[in-house]
Amino acid sequence: MQRYLTAFPVICSHFSQCRHPLCPEETEEIENQSLKLCVSFLEEISRQTCTVVLEICAEQCNLDEKLLPKHSAETISTARNKKLKKSLPKKGDVPKVKPGAESLRKDRAIVTNLDKMHQALTELCTSYSICTDFTVFRHIIVPAEFLLSQLEIRLNKYC
Repeated sequence: MQRYLTAFPVICSHFSQCRHPLCPEETEEIENQSLKLCVSFLEEISRQTCTVVLEICAEQCNLDEKLLPKHSAETISTARNKKLKKSLPKKGDVPKVKPGAESLRKDRAIVTNLDKMHQALTELCTSYSICTDFTVFRHIIVPAEFLLSQLEIRLNKYC
């Protein structure tokens, strides 16, 4: 359903056809409400997209953290001890997962959290490409630019 989220703001562009020439006092109210709804829909869609992007960034930072030299000491120590055959692993000792193990899959049906986030981001980006721009009364709305401005705001908060 995320693929078609842009349909909600686009519906607001059709509200201009709801006015009637015999009721000119309603035109301004309809325009204000339709713009308000359009912006709220776009804010919600961009909030979801920004959240997914920031979650992917956080996950990538976690994966990068695992590759730091401070985490490799245990792996080197284990390899050295194995080479010297000094100690055998204890019964209750769980082998440590090495960095990069998340990329190896035995079955295509296994879906990681990062895969789910990439799928969600793909569907959200597809929703932005469905309609490049639309007009709500006299205002031209470009959803992609709205997303870029929201991403700038969110990323500036974290930097």
